[in-house]
Amino acid sequence: MQNPFGPNRIEYESRPILWFSQKSGAISTTAKPVFVAGTRGSGKTSILRSLSTVHILEDQNLAAQVGELGWYGVFFQLNETFSPLIDNAVLTLVPEHIRLDPEAVIHRHFVIFSHYLELKIVERLLDSLGQLRRDGHLRYSAYSDRDIALSIHKRVGAGYV
Repeated sequence: MQNPFGPNRIEYESRPILWFSQKSGAISTTAKPVFVAGTRGSGKTSILRSLSTVHILEDQNLAAQVGELGWYGVFFQLNETFSPLIDNAVLTLVPEHIRLDPEAVIHRHFVIFSHYLELKIVERLLDSLGQLRRDGHLRYSAYSDRDIALSIHKRVGAGYV
């Protein structure tokens, strides 16, 4: 007999069953960023996974509920990977004038987090595009790949130069 009071969070499931809830549907039609909050076990992870393009394409049940995708969703969690970035080991990467300035110390975590988050989003986007290509959901040639990368660089890179 299994302990009914044991861990039963979705993170512990090897093949969780996801449902495209009304909340997921409302989020999918929103053309702006959405903040999902709730207590532990309230379904935040389930909602966000049900909006992930990779999860939808891997799960036939979820795909049938969603229908045609009108968005591209990426899911990742920061709770375990981000903590080490804020410890003292990272301080060696922060310029000395910022590291020693008491006012700058207040903003240090924000700066580190914002850069980390941007890199994590790009990493997950590239990982999921690669997976979608390997699974046959995306087809493009090396020439298209190069042209798309150049186009993105021109649009995004211009803002950072």
